[in-house]
Amino acid sequence: NRLKARMCRNHAWIALRLGTRDTGWVFRQLSAAANLDVTVALHPRWLGALVLAALPFGLREALNALGRKLRGTRENAKLVTEF
Repeated sequence: NRLKARMCRNHAWIALRLGTRDTGWVFRQLSAAANLDVTVALHPRWLGALVLAALPFGLREALNALGRKLRGTRENAKLVTEF
């Protein structure tokens, strides 16, 4: 269960960092992670994802841009939501 919880947490974090607008899915992933292993809710990435998901999209994008700038990474990743 711990591995599944980490995967749910990481998927939520990655989706937010890639710019998803589906915060309902993110909240479901974070909830599933906490239900599988309550200690995962103490991880900085879980808490960060919870805060990011609660922010309006524009502010979330601005914070993501700042994070990319501070880390020196380019904005070249794309999130595919439909096929």
